[in-house]
Amino acid sequence: MYPTPVSAGQNLYGLNACYDSVQVMESILSKVMLDLIQNDPAVMAAIMAGIGTTGITGVTTGLPAAAGVVGQVIAGQVTGQAFAASGATTVTPLVIPAGDWNIQAILSIGSAAPTDITGAAVTLGTPLPPGMTVGGMGSITLAVSGLAAGSNFILASNTAPVNCSAQASPSFLVTRAGTAAGGFSLYAWGRRMR
Repeated sequence: MYPTPVSAGQNLYGLNACYDSVQVMESILSKVMLDLIQNDPAVMAAIMAGIGTTGITGVTTGLPAAAGVVGQVIAGQVTGQAFAASGATTVTPLVIPAGDWNIQAILSIGSAAPTDITGAAVTLGTPLPPGMTVGGMGSITLAVSGLAAGSNFILASNTAPVNCSAQASPSFLVTRAGTAAGGFSLYAWGRRMR
């Protein structure tokens, strides 16, 4: 009436036999696929066509990358901007399209600025625009002190990885050490990573 129960040993033997069969089939399938790839030009052409259409688009000609292509460069600047009398001056030199980018800021203080500017700082303003996140080592940061008063300075920040799910225009906060207001230019640029 009832089937005879299977012992644990019989169960284990059945599972091992099944596993061995799967291993043999995997080995046979690997050999067939390798044979097709090496000996059938149509299979190789299909594989290469698939790789070519789904790979990361980039530039191999030495020309600038077009919009939307890995390597695309964007840039913007604010020139002749007056420092705020106190606190940070907010500027928005860059519009970042959707995508993954590495961005950097470069601050220029000319000798025509008041001679008592002895330090400067640039940070990425917060809150960030909607849809924009900063990863990796964090935000854009540049801070220096001990600058020789009355000299020209060009100071570069770190490079920060950012992701924008939509176009974003982040603000940059620029501050200076010294008592006079003075002026600066801020250049910001980015390179598309994906």
